[in-house]
Amino acid sequence: MALVACSLVAVALAAVGCGGGPSPSSSGGGAADLVTYQGGGDGVEGVSFRYPASWRTYHYRCAPHFTTPIVYLSNQRLRRPCTRRRHDDGIVISGRAPVNRLGPGGVVVEWSASGSFGWTFEEVDGAPLRVDGFRAKLRAGQHSCRYMGADGGLVLTVERPDVPNNWYELRACIAGPDAASTEAEVRALIDSTKLPGAGR
Repeated sequence: MALVACSLVAVALAAVGCGGGPSPSSSGGGAADLVTYQGGGDGVEGVSFRYPASWRTYHYRCAPHFTTPIVYLSNQRLRRPCTRRRHDDGIVISGRAPVNRLGPGGVVVEWSASGSFGWTFEEVDGAPLRVDGFRAKLRAGQHSCRYMGADGGLVLTVERPDVPNNWYELRACIAGPDAASTEAEVRALIDSTKLPGAGR
């Protein structure tokens, strides 16, 4: 589904909707205890990749404007990243982190698709690479992960040339003590990713 962008993307936790929950990984094991996530349907939901079997997948429909969450992954239990409260003038939905604090060795990964009027790939910071033939950039650092108690993180931005002003994004928050090993698992996930759409 093409994202129609009319304004700058809000902060990643400013939610407008919620739903879903944990779901089993798609299909069976492989070498080094990896399993395959195979998204269903058309459009952005068709993302696929391989990830450690000790991680679980979660689906939540909590997102800022002009962002479509695809899937969350973690090796610890997540919570719905939004809350709903009924007030006299209607239902108020507010965002929150999918986990209050990462435990030792914890990781949270989120795949999403976003759009913003005037966005260009050239303005994105990070080391250039290719993900399934698409131009991409990868940044390492804590970024917005510090409040979860993370020791590091990764932000991957993938251009969507078939949909102007739109991009795929992966955000990973990683806690020690062996953050380097977990980061290597996230990078392997990125290397295995297949994305729907044109641009290869």
